Amino acid sequence: MTRFRSGEPVFGLVLVTLGVVALTQVWVIRGDWSVSGPRLVPLVVCTAWVLLAAVYVAQTVRSSAPGEGFDRTPLYLIATLIGYAYIVIPLGYIISTALSFVLTTRILGSRSLLRDVVIGVLLALALYLGFTSLLSIRLPRGVLPL
Repeated sequence: MTRFRSGEPVFGLVLVTLGVVALTQVWVIRGDWSVSGPRLVPLVVCTAWVLLAAVYVAQTVRSSAPGEGFDRTPLYLIATLIGYAYIVIPLGYIISTALSFVLTTRILGSRSLLRDVVIGVLLALALYLGFTSLLSIRLPRGVLPL
């Protein structure tokens, strides 16, 4: 009998489940399906989320070797996501997103701290400016005077 690294398929199934829940909520959004409407982008994102999570589950089940132990990586990633949810309002989007990016890359094996910090800050700043300026979506400012 094949024994899976239990963390990876379970994490993948959690992602699939959350994606399906989010996908069902797209139908509750009021508005039209045009490109500028509020429903199209969430539909595309949630559909991609479910498909990619399903592919991830299939790959983890297929590539699991017999007798492997428990991998804590998915638990660390979940803890990072939960921590992000708690710090995004008080610290702000840019700081919390950059910090979360750095932690995630470290958990996944990156050893270049400077590169991770630079990419995390630039990515968070670009996303913040894109959402606030181009889409007029307010993200938490936190401690930064933006």
